[in-house]
Amino acid sequence: MIATEKGLNSSSRVKLESLAEHLKLPQELFEEGLALLQTSNDNLSHYETAFVKFLDKELSKTSGGLISLGTEKEAIELAARKYQINSTRAEQLIELSTRANKITRLSPKEAETFAEQLIVD
Repeated sequence: MIATEKGLNSSSRVKLESLAEHLKLPQELFEEGLALLQTSNDNLSHYETAFVKFLDKELSKTSGGLISLGTEKEAIELAARKYQINSTRAEQLIELSTRANKITRLSPKEAETFAEQLIVD
């Protein structure tokens, strides 16, 4: 459920609250579970830590302070192949790493707009 919403956000929280209500989960237990989900980025697995170290090393070589969609796609594929990390979690780790390294991520829409502007120019 959280993966389909691309993380813990208002939409996934509403769905989780509905599920907790359906299961008659006590509110304290629900809040405790949410707290654990929100802190999960701080407790990385061995593979996640190795992937983040790899990302940090590679991002330090980035010129221009920008990561392209192609580079991000390659990193996600590498995460699955070498580090056994699913694509949603890889995207989250890439987001954390790019923020920490002050690297900008290009969204698909931004890439499209940029390409259109290049053609116009």
